[in-house]
Amino acid sequence: MTHNTSAFLGAAQDGGRAKYFHGRDAVWDEFYDILKDAHRERGGTVFLVQGPPGAGKTAILHEFANRAESTGHWGHGRIEIACMYNPRRMAAALGDSAYVDRTVLSTGRTTKVGVSQGVAFTHDKHAEEAAERAGPSSDEVLRSHASRSTKGLLLTLDEVQNLSAHKANLGRRTAIMGVLDIIRNATAGGPVVLLAGGLGNSADVLGGFGISRLFAGCLHNIGILKAAAERNVIRDWIVKGGKVGSNVRPHILKHWIDTIASETDGWPQHIHSVAPQVARWLKRNGSLMPDTVPEAVMERGKARKHAYYAQRTSSLEEHHLCARATLIASGPLGAATFTHMALHRALRAATKKHDPDNEMMSPVQAIQVAIKKGVIAAIAPRRLSVPIPSMHDWLLDTYGSTEGL
Repeated sequence: MTHNTSAFLGAAQDGGRAKYFHGRDAVWDEFYDILKDAHRERGGTVFLVQGPPGAGKTAILHEFANRAESTGHWGHGRIEIACMYNPRRMAAALGDSAYVDRTVLSTGRTTKVGVSQGVAFTHDKHAEEAAERAGPSSDEVLRSHASRSTKGLLLTLDEVQNLSAHKANLGRRTAIMGVLDIIRNATAGGPVVLLAGGLGNSADVLGGFGISRLFAGCLHNIGILKAAAERNVIRDWIVKGGKVGSNVRPHILKHWIDTIASETDGWPQHIHSVAPQVARWLKRNGSLMPDTVPEAVMERGKARKHAYYAQRTSSLEEHHLCARATLIASGPLGAATFTHMALHRALRAATKKHDPDNEMMSPVQAIQVAIKKGVIAAIAPRRLSVPIPSMHDWLLDTYGSTEGL
């Protein structure tokens, strides 16, 4: 069974700045208190927002960084994992021109290596490699920048769970631990806060890099939006995105919001799949709202949701997806939770039947990949769930009736 999703993948991608942001007030209040304490005490910490894909983690990073900068007390640097072990990339992310002053000896001549206007450069590959060995480390670049800055430094780092890919590399792991250590232990010479986002296993991944426990208030697991916040986002898409005038009848606007909300389940990614389709339709039709949302518009939104699910599961074997659907169907009505052992048994049985020569993905690998892709998540010791609302319904519809299991 194959599914052609190419027509929708562009809109199915999750992550990025939210055009209309509402909710997450409790998370912001905690973060704002952390910022105030760090600025007052010239300290630092790691603040982690984790949750399933499509929950709005990247949007939170964008929004909170903008709010922090608007206070006038914080500068912002958006870093990637490579910045934590590559000092040139760290300097470029910070826009640190001081890094240009360093020179290294390469191929018999002195070559300058560093950043220009925030962009990393080297004259040749040998000079770049020599700079890695001879120059300051990423944590030293960060410390130098923080100690010279007149503002606190807020760093944002997304997809924290991908740090696990660097754990086996001793040099990179040591460098990453060095950066995290000076942030968390406030030895940067100025206030530095790392605002990080990642999947639900991100806190455990950080534990493998020396942060075994985050400070109180610095770990937030996010999920669906509260009903009021969800409806405010949908309202913005209709009124602002769809250019609807103020003369729209309130009961019609409410009906449209309720119709969209019945399909989005409070999930930010679902809202991003459905609501923009409604906004585009409204603009194309003179921003006039009929009594009901056109069915064709809602169907396009649903198709984008399903394309997102297909994208998330694209790296998993079909017989393993069928096994998950069967496991969900056999559980309590409306529940998509199961034990780790039950899932492993179901995947092993499917593998034995459909891949007796073990040429494809093993059950253990299938579970690891599904967790990495956010298709399943740990909710308790040895207990798992399908964390994205309505995704388990899609799994049942798409794979639950497949013959041969």
